[in-house]
Amino acid sequence: MTSVRAMSLANRPEFDPIEMVEQAKRLCKQPIKLSWEDVFFEVEVPTSELDRARDPTLGRKKRQTIVKGVSGYAPPGQATFIMGSSGAGKTSLLNILADRIRTVGNVRLSGNILFNDTVPVNRDSF
Repeated sequence: MTSVRAMSLANRPEFDPIEMVEQAKRLCKQPIKLSWEDVFFEVEVPTSELDRARDPTLGRKKRQTIVKGVSGYAPPGQATFIMGSSGAGKTSLLNILADRIRTVGNVRLSGNILFNDTVPVNRDSF
C-alpha cells in the first residue's frame, strides 16, 4: 500500500517565484501572460411585478451590472486565484476571459483582454 503525504501551505518548502517563471519559460514553447483591464459586463434583465410595484418608473426590463471595471493579470507558471463572495461575478469574469460570452441582445461588454500585453483575446487567437 502506498501512502501519500499531503503538504499544507504551512510546511511547504520555500519557492522562488522568479525561478518558477523561468521554469515555465523552459517548459513552454511560448509562455503566455493573460491580462485584462477595465472589464465591464452589463445585461438587461426582466423586472418583477414586485420591483415595478416598489418603483413605478421601472419598465419591463432593467440594466444589471455583472462585472464592473475589473483589471488584473495571470502570469505564466503561477496559479492565479479569483476570489469573491457569492454573486460577485467570478464565473462571469472567467467566461469573459475565455471569450465565452455571447454579445447578442442588449448585452454590453467592454474592456481589454490581452495575451502577453499585445495580442487581443478573441476566438481566433484563443
